[in-house]
Amino acid sequence: QRRAIFENYIKGWLLPDIALLVADALAVTLNQNGEDSPVLRITRACRLMKVLRITRLFRFLERAMTLSLSWKVRFGLQMSSLFFVTILLNHLLCCLWWVVGIHGPTDTGSRWVEAMFAEHDAGMTWHYVTALHWTIAQMTLGATDVMPVNSCERIFTVFMLIVALLFGSTLVSWIS
Repeated sequence: QRRAIFENYIKGWLLPDIALLVADALAVTLNQNGEDSPVLRITRACRLMKVLRITRLFRFLERAMTLSLSWKVRFGLQMSSLFFVTILLNHLLCCLWWVVGIHGPTDTGSRWVEAMFAEHDAGMTWHYVTALHWTIAQMTLGATDVMPVNSCERIFTVFMLIVALLFGSTLVSWIS
């Protein structure tokens, strides 16, 4: 059985683990002088591959739930997990929208963060809630007063509308 586990690891997770080790080694090496370089940001993004391992846990839990729980309890747990995934997705996209607004390239000389908070700066909580409001409005086709002011932000907005379309249609098909 150990040989089968070893072969499964070699076929599935060996290369991602090596990539993570290299990314971490690069991050440590490049961060010696305390500067934040684009390569360092890419190596941090590679760490997200660790999240992929969680999918194995979800598959195991789903099989265990199917064998041991009633359909009502399973449905309740599925709705709870769907709610959690929705909140997590909105949070991640909110943070990504904030990064685009702060660090994204601009062809107009302006960014949504500058345009939105030019008159007053209410603090990070207000900034986060504004970005979250924009993300939820994009996902639900709701209204918001935050508007993209350059091409990069406009492209991200179009990307968000496509994600919202896919997410919404998947949600409806999964529930029905």
